[in-house]
Amino acid sequence: MSPRRFFFCGFLYLALSLPLSFWGESIQQSESYQRGEQIYQSVCIACHQADGKGIEGAFPPLAQSDFLTEYRDLSIKAVLFGLSGQIRVNGIRYFAAMPDPDLSDQQAADVMTYVMNAWGNQHEPVSLQEVQSIRQGANRLPDPYPQLPEAPKGFGLSEFARLPENGVRLASDPESRSLYLLALSGNIYRFDSDNRDATLEIERSTYIDSQTARDQALGFLIDSKRQMYVILNQLIEGSPWQMSLVTIYRSEPLDSSGRPGELKPWFRTSYPFGNGGLTHGVSGMTQGPDGQLYINSGSRTDSAEVADNPLWWPGAETETTACIWKMDPESDQPSMEVFAKGIRNAWSLCFSPDGDLLMVDNGPRIPAPEELNHIEEGKHYGFPYEFGDMLAVDHYPHGKPIPEGLELTRPIPNIGPAAGGSESEPILSFDPHSSPAGFIYCDASFPPALRGKYLIGRFGSLFQGFTAGFDILLATIKRNEQGQYTSTMETFLSPLSRPLDIHATENSVYILEYGRQNDFEESRKGPGRILELSW
Repeated sequence: MSPRRFFFCGFLYLALSLPLSFWGESIQQSESYQRGEQIYQSVCIACHQADGKGIEGAFPPLAQSDFLTEYRDLSIKAVLFGLSGQIRVNGIRYFAAMPDPDLSDQQAADVMTYVMNAWGNQHEPVSLQEVQSIRQGANRLPDPYPQLPEAPKGFGLSEFARLPENGVRLASDPESRSLYLLALSGNIYRFDSDNRDATLEIERSTYIDSQTARDQALGFLIDSKRQMYVILNQLIEGSPWQMSLVTIYRSEPLDSSGRPGELKPWFRTSYPFGNGGLTHGVSGMTQGPDGQLYINSGSRTDSAEVADNPLWWPGAETETTACIWKMDPESDQPSMEVFAKGIRNAWSLCFSPDGDLLMVDNGPRIPAPEELNHIEEGKHYGFPYEFGDMLAVDHYPHGKPIPEGLELTRPIPNIGPAAGGSESEPILSFDPHSSPAGFIYCDASFPPALRGKYLIGRFGSLFQGFTAGFDILLATIKRNEQGQYTSTMETFLSPLSRPLDIHATENSVYILEYGRQNDFEESRKGPGRILELSW
């Protein structure tokens, strides 16, 4: 499961069971119920599904749920503040990893009213006053941060900064020696060498011209000309179906002090929003040695399933999804070229010292290996026909065989000893559901122990029974005698609290922890922090 789906799903984990059958049809005709249905379609459906049945072992059902009725207040708190920890629904354990959905009090009341009276549920609606009372009395103190892992020999690991909200990407400006953080909300924070407190550099409302309830800022870059880019994904309600609007904002070059100019729309496109809310969005972005921008456009489905909801486009992928884009930063009116296809969700892209484009790809809900790929122009990397070494047709009722004449490029083998591989049984390429995320090359400026290798952060599993990830791998990625890439993986830092991005500066590596949970079964809430690896 992609790291992107941990925070883009937003989501209600609970249902109430207060049988009041006399409410019936009148509730379903109420304005609150109708508003709540729209919120559910926008925020909750990816995990809990259109029929409210969830996904067994991963996301609890809301339809006919037997979650303890005395937890009515806790259920409302879940849509106000998120939920973490273990719950049991219909006899099955679930380990919650639900972030704060960021709903207003009225939205929380509306979506709870909908959930409690959809799919055959018949429960008392939730009022605005009830939500307000619970919010006022709730304890929102975040959990403490976990203890830092021991740094590898010869390195230091320290807490650089604690974050005011969940961050998704890091970037830096060598000239001003400033570090920048992009939050999921679109806010941009700045840290200077003499000030480790987060300073709000750019407030989202100053550049996002049409704000919706489903705004997700997922891509961030400062290019070689010191221009700042932000990639924003928005859910747009419309007819005949919902759309995903993608805007790439760009600023003028940073000034000498590191302050960016106004962020303005540079490129904009749209496509139908994902089946079941599974749109992974446009996210990972890097600049190649040729000066061009290479950008991940994630899939809008789990595995090319066809939509069964009138709000969704009745198809699978489009020409501009599940692929890598190539764009020219020299253009003020850029076009987008599809560079390679068959990629589910490449959260990070990285160039080798030889100029080869490498990327990590997050797999589907089945326990298929996550991928490490060498991306070449015009090639196809398997999605939705093959995941690692597993064929979709063998695991999904809607899975299709590889089309005749289509040549697929396989992932880079991992011969271990970490991340699931070994010399006798290589894996393509990481443990299932480990969610590879941040990805950097260690050049000559790094110490000898890292030089010429790669650091790969793994966000960690969101599925019960899979504990892989929550770490940083040290990878040696080289060509063998046949000219094919192979990789050797070692565990470098573990455990970490959902490391989502890695960014290198002149003499440090910064690690962005999304939250405070460093194990699948651990219950911790609150935004994460930035760690500094030094030598």
